Amino acid sequence: MNKAIVRKVFVSGSMALLLSQAVAALASNPAGTPEPVSIRVSVADLNLQSAEGVDTLYWRLKSAANTACGSMTLREAGSLRQASLNKQCYEDLLDKAVKEANNKLLDEIHAG
Repeated sequence: MNKAIVRKVFVSGSMALLLSQAVAALASNPAGTPEPVSIRVSVADLNLQSAEGVDTLYWRLKSAANTACGSMTLREAGSLRQASLNKQCYEDLLDKAVKEANNKLLDEIHAG
């Protein structure tokens, strides 16, 4: 049965950032309600005015989005459909995190 799973990433420290992403996912939930997934990402120890600090934040955000959304590999996701959903979730969540962080260096890193 398809259920929507709410994905959240929290960034704590000098910025407060809450992201949520509802995605269709194969999940067994007898109550029929979304299962929240929350991850806190700390920035208290980072200098977000430096390239090194922003690189570290970007790595943390990518790691949190990956954890929140699940594996993007076919083998670990269990099906091509689920791997695709997980990948879209990851991309959407990371895009939102970068946008909401409102940091020019982070925008540049994310743009590649």
